[in-house]
Amino acid sequence: MTDTIRTRTPAGDATLVVRLAGGAVRIPARCPHRGAPLAEAAVTGTLLVCPWHGATFDLRTGSRLRGPVCPDLPVTADETRAQESGASNTPPEDESSADTPGEPV
Repeated sequence: MTDTIRTRTPAGDATLVVRLAGGAVRIPARCPHRGAPLAEAAVTGTLLVCPWHGATFDLRTGSRLRGPVCPDLPVTADETRAQESGASNTPPEDESSADTPGEPV
């Protein structure tokens, strides 16, 4: 299980921040398929699995890899968290991190 931090964008939309090996990313708080709460999602390495229907997204790109047909997950680098940890402010490109659990923010 990966800890996430709930934050709010200026428009008031809920988002989550997930720390990856090379930085942190910000994602919507709800799955684009049916609105499942992604704070309850499983994160392993760079993969996020929706708790309701198993849609699997790559947290580096937002691409849906498996599961029900739905839009990709909007993913942006979270520069504030990356700077706090001294990490790069871009999501990692390294495939080797796919087997390591995500780290708490």
